[in-house]
Amino acid sequence: MVNNLKSRRNKKAGFTLIELLVVILILGILIAVAIPLYLTSVRNAGTRTVQANIKTIAQASQAYRVKKGSYPADLAALNAEGDLTQSVLGPTGVGYSMAVVSNEFVITATETADVFGDADADNTLAYNVSTGGWTAGGFTL
Repeated sequence: MVNNLKSRRNKKAGFTLIELLVVILILGILIAVAIPLYLTSVRNAGTRTVQANIKTIAQASQAYRVKKGSYPADLAALNAEGDLTQSVLGPTGVGYSMAVVSNEFVITATETADVFGDADADNTLAYNVSTGGWTAGGFTL
């Protein structure tokens, strides 16, 4: 019995190599599943932010048109008249422009830097205010 206690004292407590490898394998599988889901949600959030900003610009442009009789030339005109009451900031690296194309007012968001991690820096999303239709060039709707 005394020998039994001595042998237990000499054994060191800890994890075996197999146990550590199993834990590392499980963590690797979880990370392999989680990262693509996270990146997809980040991209979708950016796209939804751009859509919301375009809708805000569209509403302000329509209010401008009611007051002035024509659509504004740029965002500065909306800000000067006070029609653009909400900020259209974000995501960083996205620029907004507006133009009348074939008698229809179109607002376009263009990615000026690789914001969404897809190696393209020229994705566009356009909203036709006259028809209410979206046109995506690289963005996922």
